[in-house]
Amino acid sequence: MGTRKGLGAFYQDSRGYWTAALELPRRNGKRRRMIIRDRSKDRAIEKMQKAQMELRERGDINTEKMTVKTWFTYWLDNIVVPRRTPNTSRQYERIIFEYIVPVIGSKQLRQLTPVHIRDVLDSMMTATPDRRALSSSYAANAHTVLCSGLEAAVREERIMRNVARLVDAPIAEPTNLDAFTLQESIALYRHLLDLPMEERALWLAPLLTGGRRGEMIGLERDRIGDEIDLSWQLQRINWRHGCAPDREPPRCGHAYGTHCPERYVRIPKGFEHRQLIGALYLTRPKSKKGWRQIPLVDPLASVLRHHIATSDDNPWGLVFTRDGRPIDPGQQSKDWRKLLAGTGIDRDVRLHDVRHTTVDLLTIAGVPDDVIMAIVGHSKRATMWDYRRRNDITRLRLGMTSMGELFNLPGDVPPAIAS
Repeated sequence: MGTRKGLGAFYQDSRGYWTAALELPRRNGKRRRMIIRDRSKDRAIEKMQKAQMELRERGDINTEKMTVKTWFTYWLDNIVVPRRTPNTSRQYERIIFEYIVPVIGSKQLRQLTPVHIRDVLDSMMTATPDRRALSSSYAANAHTVLCSGLEAAVREERIMRNVARLVDAPIAEPTNLDAFTLQESIALYRHLLDLPMEERALWLAPLLTGGRRGEMIGLERDRIGDEIDLSWQLQRINWRHGCAPDREPPRCGHAYGTHCPERYVRIPKGFEHRQLIGALYLTRPKSKKGWRQIPLVDPLASVLRHHIATSDDNPWGLVFTRDGRPIDPGQQSKDWRKLLAGTGIDRDVRLHDVRHTTVDLLTIAGVPDDVIMAIVGHSKRATMWDYRRRNDITRLRLGMTSMGELFNLPGDVPPAIAS
């Protein structure tokens, strides 16, 4: 055994590992030591020096051996789920157990390095025989989850530093914010006027209000008067298996929690929700900025009121139903694709992208930015600007024409003609 100044006992054992021992504060009167080993002498010294620095800063070191899988499972169940919406928690869970755990789940939490973080991100963006490469945007989401989870581990003093913050997030791919042109919007409007009243109202509502998918199919009759009250939205909250602990093979034999006899929904405290039927719920928008009232004016006012007056009542008081039941959000998006195919408009505009069209139409109509933000529920002006179509020639032409008119002074001859 040999010693090195500042390291205490430091030696190479019979298996060739360089070993150092760090004395820790006693617990319950028992002596505690942290043993550090590495094949490389320099790495062993570096690890020991880091441990000594942590001991000086915190007064103790958590020596509990915890894997990445164990920690992120704990973090998800005890920190994320009680504070996040069910759908957000579900997204976190998928990233953790489909992409993080398979790559570094068995690693000791305290031994994580930036290389391990890059391994996760690189694996997501690399195609395999059974999986296509994921986008850099999705990998950036995983980087966010890694940063958040490891930051919580730092706060609970399970690790000394958050190595995910030492790694740059993948550069997210540009978002394709598409929208209809003014001419296409008019063509869509004319097509909708030929549909049955219920279908006409269902598809005119998002175009003429900028409402989100869930806000439109979650509209209740008592929230429609001189204004449309968009303070609730319809969402699907997935059922979970109750027959086995989470993320273990279910005993019931069903692939999805929806069919599990002991199914349950995991909803955090304070999350406002009202169950409609099955996994379909009315929930509050993610921010109070989304709770808004929009004046109901023609042409939408006449269409909506006529639809409500002539349609049958339903147990949930909804404005729109499909086959007598609340409309599933996923099915609504599929129905939009079918509708768009029948318009003759050769564009791949998502249902959510109709909001972009509404912003453009309001802009062309000369509506001030703050009013547009209030109508569509944007909390930041930059978000609204992103929604506007890039290089929209109709809007740009109006702007350039308005500026040019400033120079049309009485009696003047345009310079191009004078020359």
